[in-house]
Amino acid sequence: MNETLLKPDAHWAIWAVLLATAAFALWAERTRWGSRLSGAVIAIGTTFVLSNLRVIPAVLVGTLGYAIANFVGVAVSTFLR
Repeated sequence: MNETLLKPDAHWAIWAVLLATAAFALWAERTRWGSRLSGAVIAIGTTFVLSNLRVIPAVLVGTLGYAIANFVGVAVSTFLR
């Protein structure tokens, strides 16, 4: 039903995909078409596509989901100061 290629509890595999996405975004930012967008926008778009293609899960569970949720909260509050 909602099966993905990577299971939500496969933390190391998900981190590997996210790091590969970040590396792709940094590389794409240096190309002609990527220079019109920032690396962050490319990374977000890539993860949206991977999630919609059911490669990575849309919802993270366990320790990884908790860590990312708290990190995002701290990062947003830091940048809004």
